Amino acid sequence: MKTLIKSTLIIVFVMLFNLELAANTNALNTQRAKLNDIEIAKIRDSINKDSKTRVIIQMQTFDDITISPIHGISKTSNQGIIFNKEESINNRKRIITETLNSKRDFLDRKSIKIKKTYSNLPLFISEINLEQLNLLLSSNWVENIFLDKKIKPIWNKIKTEYSHKSINQEKELLENIKIDGQKKESLETKLNNSTLNIGADKVWAKGFTGKGQTIVVIDDGVDSQHDMFRNKIVSEACFSERGNENDISLCPNGSVSQVGNGAASNCRLIVDACDHGTHVAGIALGNDQNGAIRRGVAYEANLIPIQVFTNINDPDECETDEGCTRAYLSSILGALNHVIDLSRNYNIASVNMSLGGNDLYEEYCDDDFRKVTIDSLKSLDIATVISAGNDGAVGSINAPACVSSAIAVSSVVITQPDDQVNQSPLVDLLAPGFNIRSASFGNNYIFASGTSMAAPHVAGAFALLKSAKPNSSVFDIENSLKESGIRVTTPNWNWETPRLNVLSAFNLLDNGKIISGTTILSIFGPSNTKAESFIRLYNASNISGSVSGIIIDDSIGEAVSTFNLEIPSNASKQFSFKEIVLEASPRFDTDNKPNQLYTIHLTSTFRGYVQHILWNPSANSLTNISGCREGLSDDVKTMGNIHTSLLKDYPSYLFVHNSSQEASKPNFTVRDSNDGSILGSFTIEENIPSKSTAVIFASDLLELFGEEPKPDQTYLNIIMDDKFNGYAQHMIDNSKGGLITNMSPKCNL
Repeated sequence: MKTLIKSTLIIVFVMLFNLELAANTNALNTQRAKLNDIEIAKIRDSINKDSKTRVIIQMQTFDDITISPIHGISKTSNQGIIFNKEESINNRKRIITETLNSKRDFLDRKSIKIKKTYSNLPLFISEINLEQLNLLLSSNWVENIFLDKKIKPIWNKIKTEYSHKSINQEKELLENIKIDGQKKESLETKLNNSTLNIGADKVWAKGFTGKGQTIVVIDDGVDSQHDMFRNKIVSEACFSERGNENDISLCPNGSVSQVGNGAASNCRLIVDACDHGTHVAGIALGNDQNGAIRRGVAYEANLIPIQVFTNINDPDECETDEGCTRAYLSSILGALNHVIDLSRNYNIASVNMSLGGNDLYEEYCDDDFRKVTIDSLKSLDIATVISAGNDGAVGSINAPACVSSAIAVSSVVITQPDDQVNQSPLVDLLAPGFNIRSASFGNNYIFASGTSMAAPHVAGAFALLKSAKPNSSVFDIENSLKESGIRVTTPNWNWETPRLNVLSAFNLLDNGKIISGTTILSIFGPSNTKAESFIRLYNASNISGSVSGIIIDDSIGEAVSTFNLEIPSNASKQFSFKEIVLEASPRFDTDNKPNQLYTIHLTSTFRGYVQHILWNPSANSLTNISGCREGLSDDVKTMGNIHTSLLKDYPSYLFVHNSSQEASKPNFTVRDSNDGSILGSFTIEENIPSKSTAVIFASDLLELFGEEPKPDQTYLNIIMDDKFNGYAQHMIDNSKGGLITNMSPKCNL
């Protein structure tokens, strides 16, 4: 075995996933390898209990269905690119319809009945038995399968955990808290008007109130007769699925869906009488001008309430004979699907979902079927704001808040994190959530607490800032809220989370300092005589994703084109700028600008990183010139696009440094960067001494794994085990140019 370390250290080969490789001979197990085994086990348990069960089936589509400018460019102007939303949505509907129609023959032959479809989503509902489940799992067009679970209303916990708190307990929380030097007494009065704590009133004073924007509240309905919503509701809908014959729809017409006046506001049909949805909507955009003026964050924004709950008559589910309300996931999907259609006619700034599942997640749950919807809404410039949940968990949150493209919100008590709700590094923003006084059914007002109350502060903030800066994208506003928020932490956290500050976000947008996504600057054009630019994109998630980019011509400072690139899960791809230009739409001329530079703004549907690499032919050198406005990534364990021995003039190696006080060794997993597949893993047999560095040559790795370099597999991705206290650097020996280049710098996506 070759020595991979320049010392007596030896790398010992440990192949992984032998069972998985053996199972690849079986089509069923091959398909299951990319699915969520835990979810499949739940589906099997449900079938074993009732002989069949309702499931959500996600299809692979013929074509990319992400709604993005590349599908809808109609022309360019001196303002840059004009995005044709109508064309993009219609294109998406066509692809989904064609995909579903191509599967109908298979489904009919297997007696798998389609119970519900979604015109904008590659999903459908069916009721299947065990045999049909196995048939679906063995079908390569099935992206994923999920139970059509019922979601408990999370405000039940709010009432039991918070309603007993007295004003004296509330005052105790304020004893050691000061905001900008204000006295405690003034803070107490602000508990009834949390909009002041986030600086919304200062933005109102500048003349911006949310006017012209719309917020969608997906919840248990809204009391449309409340003074907070006078002349504000522009559309209503209800999606109330019946999973079995005992379920009762809560739509006024008694069917599983209804669109139109009164669809989400016949509150006497609904258990708890719309209290939660009414309270949430009041925080986001309420505007009661009678007597004591009460205003939500974006108090002149319009409202679209969508009711998604069903009356369940199941003693086992409800733990009572009196029935209960639950939201089927299929109902929530119906609501989100409807929002995409609504976006044709309304300026929707945000969707608020103060509801969530019962499971907790420590990492992003990007295999969740709702991600495709949240991504689509984001590409339509709509933020999906979701409460993190009220379990009191430290380090985890509920789904679908755990979807990376959602805006996950947890709560604070005045300025301090609320320890009775979920807090996690996955949370994007903190907002007031303790003892918030807002609207309730019957034109009343109540106090309520929890992340359900925090989320609408953020949903309102998106509408407020969009009304102030209508040309700002959802990415601009999200970045401004995150960057301007005061960083908050506790002794129990190893992370910081920004606390909502709408005024600071407005100032950041007003100064023009916010940009969309990640910026890559000084891109050399295809005809450049000095150097050639390459963009390396790494998808660190477990599902494939896309990156959309806007190309700016630096000579005129205008957008000239857009592009969309697909990256497989756990893979990294390199694209020359020439290749990107050929894929861009509309086409633009670079031949007559041989030395022109460009800037690219990237937004991605996944977490990962990007690098800007220059090829200098005169010096025979590859150079990493990645630069990031927020600073380079601090990821020390993931190294992508490491050259194999196929590029003999540019050998790669790793510097591995042990930062601990004791000798130790790291473990590495090696993937083929082209498709993200695992080649194997290795470790170092002898420990690296404390505070010392070892060297690993990438040229030896393929031989170690019994692989031969192939033309389409030039690079490796190497991931270091989290348990190792240290870091690694990826170095390239530009042997022809006589240079050594550090390839580690990268920018987060």
